Amino acid sequence: MQIVEVPDVNNKVHAVNTAKIIMFYPRLNGKTVIELENGHQLITIVPYEELLRLIKSPE
Repeated sequence: MQIVEVPDVNNKVHAVNTAKIIMFYPRLNGKTVIELENGHQLITIVPYEELLRLIKSPE
């Protein structure tokens, strides 16, 4: 389990438990959509590759 902080499109920062992420995928506009197991979607301004690196390498 890991908690990552990601800003949404309104620059509000969300703490996301990586164990609760079902999947995430890039959008054409450079944003990334995160699907959570509770059915919520979080659209973040963090590019897909950077989010992937954040999740794969714990701080």
